[in-house]
Amino acid sequence: MLMFKVNDVSRESTTENKWLEGIFYRSNSYGSKTNAQFALRIFDYIHSLDSEKLAIKISEEQIKQEKKPKIFIQVNIGNEDQKSGINKHNLVDFHKFCKKLDLDIIGTMCIPPNNNNTEKYFSEMNKINQELNFKELSM
Repeated sequence: MLMFKVNDVSRESTTENKWLEGIFYRSNSYGSKTNAQFALRIFDYIHSLDSEKLAIKISEEQIKQEKKPKIFIQVNIGNEDQKSGINKHNLVDFHKFCKKLDLDIIGTMCIPPNNNNTEKYFSEMNKINQELNFKELSM
């Protein structure tokens, strides 16, 4: 399987890359929530679902485009103000919200704090994934 990792998506990128159809794309971010419609055209995986607003937009677009990407929920595992993501204490409710929107949530992802204690956060993310019966974990 061939995969590309893309950190930003734009209207231009969705038209320029048509020759790569059938290749798995992974998006880490959109640049803005309004780009969700363009992201769904080319990405098979979304690694950074971090808000209800974005979940709703993806849900609307997957209905319009008849395409259902595989999604990772971004968890703010260290509860850091400078990082986006769902607080670990709100994760179960957010996952239920996503299921009601018929999103294909396959796992969680995080960027742990840079405090030389990453093993603690990786272990905690693994435990969270197991509790939610997710098979995929991206860190």
